[in-house]
Formats: sequence, C-alpha cells, structure tokens
Amino acid sequence: MARSRERDVRVIEVLLTSNAPSGAWIPTLQYDYFLVPLGASPTRRCAVLCHEVGHLLLHHDPAFHSSLSPKLLAAVAPSLPMDTTRKMLQRTGYTNHEEAAAEYVGTSLAVALDDCARAAEWQASSRLSARLR
Repeated sequence: MARSRERDVRVIEVLLTSNAPSGAWIPTLQYDYFLVPLGASPTRRCAVLCHEVGHLLLHHDPAFHSSLSPKLLAAVAPSLPMDTTRKMLQRTGYTNHEEAAAEYVGTSLAVALDDCARAAEWQASSRLSARLR
C-alpha cells in the first residue's frame, strides 16, 4: 500500500474519548497516518486499521469527527497544513453508504489476514510435527 501510494504508513495510538470515532485515516503528502485507540486489543486494533484502510482503498475523502481537535491532529501529523486540518474537520463523518462499504472491505481484509495467520501457524506446526516424527 505504501509503495503504490508513494508515501510511508504510520500507525499512531491516541487517546480517543467515548464520543470520538474508533479510528481515523489522515493522508498527507509524506505519510498515511492511521489513528487507533490507545491500549486497544490486537483484535480491535486490526479491526480499526482494516476499516480505515477500507476507506483508503475505496478512495473516500478523509472525514473527521468533530471530537478530533486541531490540536490532536497537529500533534499526530505536524506536517499537515492548518488549512488542510480545517477542511478535514469541516467534514464530520462519512455517509452510511461509505461506512458500510468501508466496514465490508475492512472485515474482508481482517478475515483474509486471520486466514493467512492461521495458515502460517498450520504450516509451522506441520513442519514441527514432521521433525518430531
């Protein structure tokens, strides 16, 4: 993904309030930032990341919940120009259709990642079993 978009990916844990979204995608010229909840379990972190990657893959415009302050965005993505931050904060969410599509793509990604992890575990245990025989 980073190669095709010609920018690095940064995943940043942030403290999100109860009225904030569960994550966010912040594209800049240099990085794609993905915000995930501080202290999220690996499963929750994967779900949030996959959902946000879904928005990226579907070419949705970034949308930010009004609870994400300019101060938080400036701390997370200091290279983000203030006028860009203001534009992003003017959008307060995706349409239900965009959210449903991102959730579908994100869930599909999470399932595929889990399948790959299980296949790798199975191959490793099969090799171990063969060596123990």
